[in-house]
Amino acid sequence: MRRTVHGHNMPHPETAVSLHNLALVYQDQGKLTKAVELLEESLEMERAIHGPGKAHPAIATSLTNLALVHQDQGRLEKALSMHEESFQMKQIIYGASAAHKEIALSLEYLGNVHSLLGASHEAQKMHTRSSEMWQAITSNSKALLENNENNACYRAMKQ
Repeated sequence: MRRTVHGHNMPHPETAVSLHNLALVYQDQGKLTKAVELLEESLEMERAIHGPGKAHPAIATSLTNLALVHQDQGRLEKALSMHEESFQMKQIIYGASAAHKEIALSLEYLGNVHSLLGASHEAQKMHTRSSEMWQAITSNSKALLENNENNACYRAMKQ
């Protein structure tokens, strides 16, 4: 439907999202070849929309999901390459030294693939970094929540 509205050869964010979502349904159904096809089309469209070589969350997400399907297919080297590209992109987007959930997830995925490839030392490094990042994220979240609660209490006391 969206291809009809936006045109078959016109890259459009809504079409890319629809293709991406449909691919995830195919992945859930075990139709991995069709899922790869649609995810590749979505990724190509995202790159056309946001610019070749540009870092964008939609591109990083497409790379991650495509890597996960390749992983399901046993194409571990391809999955690793795509996870690495997504990880590097997320570091550009969110900051290389930032504690961000998307970066932590990428580290987990990289650790999983390294583990499947038998690279246990590299897998351990990735999982350790991910764990440390999740700890930093949850500590920051707890501090923000406490700060917001304190601010709310303070405002209530002033009234």
